[in-house]
Amino acid sequence: MLFNGHALSKSAVDERTVVRRTMRVAVKSVFGNLLVLLVVSNLLAVGQCRSDIIDGIVNSTYDDVVSRGNAHVYEFTWSLATDSSGNGTHPLRLTVSSNATDENHLTIVVRSELSVLSWAVPFAVEGGLGDYMNSSRTICPDLSNVTGSGANQTVFVDVSTASSVTISYSLVANLVEDFTLVTGQPLDVELTPSGPLYYQYKFEEDDDYMRVVIESNGSSPGCGIVSLQEALCPVYDLARDIQYSGAYQTFTTSAAVVVQRRSIRSDSLYVVLLGLSDDGRCDEKFQQQFIDKTDGGERVRGGEYYTKSVSIKVVKVTQEYWMPVLVTLAIFLGFYVLTALALTLRFCHRSNRSLTLGGFLFGTAVDSTGVSHANGKGGQDSPNSPSATRLLSGSERQYGAVEVETGGPTNNEPRVTSVAVDGEPSDGETSSERSGGQQLEEPSCLPGTGFSKLFSTTGRIVSVAEICQSSPAVLDKQLSSYPWLIGLVGIFYGLPVMQLVYNYQTILNLTGNQDLCFYNFRCIRRLGGLSAFNNVFSNIGYILLGILFFLLTLRRQRLYLHKAALDPHFRQCMGLPQHFGLFYALGLALCMEGVMSGCYHVCPTAVNFQFDTSFMYMIACVSLLHMYQNRHPDVVLHAHKPMVVIAFIVLCVVIGVLGNGLVFWIVFFMVYLAASACLHLHLYYSTMHNLMESVREVRRKRSFRPVRYPRRFLLLVLSSLLNLGLAIDGVAEQPSNFPSFILNVLMGNLFFYLFYYVVMKICHREKFRHLTIVFLLLMVGFGVPAFYFFQRNVSDWGDSPSESRKLNSDCILLGFYDNHDVWHFFSAVALFFYSLVLMTIDDPLSSVSRDSIVSW
Repeated sequence: MLFNGHALSKSAVDERTVVRRTMRVAVKSVFGNLLVLLVVSNLLAVGQCRSDIIDGIVNSTYDDVVSRGNAHVYEFTWSLATDSSGNGTHPLRLTVSSNATDENHLTIVVRSELSVLSWAVPFAVEGGLGDYMNSSRTICPDLSNVTGSGANQTVFVDVSTASSVTISYSLVANLVEDFTLVTGQPLDVELTPSGPLYYQYKFEEDDDYMRVVIESNGSSPGCGIVSLQEALCPVYDLARDIQYSGAYQTFTTSAAVVVQRRSIRSDSLYVVLLGLSDDGRCDEKFQQQFIDKTDGGERVRGGEYYTKSVSIKVVKVTQEYWMPVLVTLAIFLGFYVLTALALTLRFCHRSNRSLTLGGFLFGTAVDSTGVSHANGKGGQDSPNSPSATRLLSGSERQYGAVEVETGGPTNNEPRVTSVAVDGEPSDGETSSERSGGQQLEEPSCLPGTGFSKLFSTTGRIVSVAEICQSSPAVLDKQLSSYPWLIGLVGIFYGLPVMQLVYNYQTILNLTGNQDLCFYNFRCIRRLGGLSAFNNVFSNIGYILLGILFFLLTLRRQRLYLHKAALDPHFRQCMGLPQHFGLFYALGLALCMEGVMSGCYHVCPTAVNFQFDTSFMYMIACVSLLHMYQNRHPDVVLHAHKPMVVIAFIVLCVVIGVLGNGLVFWIVFFMVYLAASACLHLHLYYSTMHNLMESVREVRRKRSFRPVRYPRRFLLLVLSSLLNLGLAIDGVAEQPSNFPSFILNVLMGNLFFYLFYYVVMKICHREKFRHLTIVFLLLMVGFGVPAFYFFQRNVSDWGDSPSESRKLNSDCILLGFYDNHDVWHFFSAVALFFYSLVLMTIDDPLSSVSRDSIVSW
């Protein structure tokens, strides 16, 4: 054998082998002795910290001390069921208090067949506002063995510490007597941040939807959280994990959580309650603390200092939707039936029936012989006939009524002129026509007075005929763009809105965080994926009545075309020149208000607040424009200009919500007054040119002239005072719901101008139709209760979710609708009758010469 290049003898090899074996045995002996010593030491250590299992007795208090080498183990066995039916379940609740500190804390571990529950004393609360020296937890019961002989449950409670300092503690195990909730029977409990509670509700056979209502007793302060979870172990009952199971809400004074039976796999659920140590999750504006008293600037521990008394009640929610839904549809569809009956009765009382009943109802402009009227003689129109005027439909008819003429006054090209009527066609003879196939000349009501006369005569009463000098075709084209623009805005605005609220509803359903949406939780009716189907469906009135007004406008337009074809003099010289584009825009805006309000109520939040108000702004602006344009036919704005104004209003609303404060209100006050002053100057002078002329005249003569236009000046003075008062009220109150404030401003101006319009008609002895008076009374009759219910808020996204729930109230109509739903109904009807007032208020002027109608 070679070793390092040298040969070794056999004796040398044997000697080396013996040495190696001897060394190996010695090493094994040393390691064996060390291993034995280690095992023995561990056994001795275990023997030192080992404690015999203590047989725990329910309702007994155990006061003892523990240290690093001394742990206590308690075994509790008790019966979950009080009777064989299992209706009464009594889980175990442990309460532990100790003098432990953050550095030397006490650990409690509860072991059962279903779960392991552990926590420490001092009990750390959410937000780091302090720790509690006592805590209590409910042990999750085994509900599968509640009945029969298997009702007993056993748990082991380990009390230990890693501190070398001796820690004293007190432990007591009690049975939860009223663990099972009964429908309709309230249960009073006390909440603390260190003592989460939960109770069982066992579903009955006829349960479908259940509402768990939490009410604070008396003036109990503090913030709490409630969660509905499936009856499984473990139970998520701490502030850091309660949101991971079921649906939950924060609350201060009240909460209401709705649960659907089929969403729970087991036959029961847990209602989990927890008091929070601060108001951070209930109201971020006020971080009020409840848990600690102060002593010389130091916080004194003690969970007993904060308790919150609440009452729990489970109520069944009716799911009979068909009755309130059918009643609602019947009422609003009844407006269609009443309209048809009213028109039929009016047709029966007409002495001279130039139209059939169908033609009168639908405005088809067909006489009793079935021949379409076009030239006043019942003959068929010839498109090339110079004197013929034909009714246009389809792509030839815009939203304003139009007719085609040849041989215009300025050129030989065909031109389009608008025709309008403020009332329905009256029976009578047509104006004289030239015979012999000669071209029909347009009747002239006044000499060419020109638009400037309105601004050149001080204090003189100006007629509408003097103002109406612009081409009707131009005016009609401008006004007919309003409904198209509103429709396009509705489409491009509505589609992203629907996508957004759908995502909101999906997130709410997936996370169970019911603080996301500001519902009236005491009166929400779920249907499919919609949490508040009743709040969404109650907007159907806006849509149905908006469609009805749209159809009435279409009928009115067709009847006017029939009248205009029979009597060109009526079209040119009688009544107020009116264009139907604004009426169509009003009907579309009313429909879109219903759609957008329904989208908003899918999940009302501070983010989508403008969905509910944008088209209300449009309704107000279009209505104001229509009333002003009635007496100032030439003062017509292109549709994009009012839309820019509305967009600016929405922008201000967004800023007002996001940055509501004193600085914002001061800036808003100055901007509001400046915009109001500019608008009133524009209305007074009508054009910037006239304003500059007046300024130059003042500079030239160095003196102010008397008021040129007294009526308009009176209107603007009263309007300025109104807007100044609204602005001052806004700065003084600084309401958090800024969109509602802006809506009140617009509606206030709208109804003020309507009031002024009615007063001016009375002063000038203009007649009213009896039907218009009825519409006006109905508008007021429905508008006053609408305003009342609008003020009775059932939620407020300007506050925190828990503060908003203070306003929640029970259903007040058919067990299905709340205050806000009733506001939807009354306001929809009030706006419908308001639209009819605008449509018919000047009907008696249709038989009055235009040069006798006063402009104001």
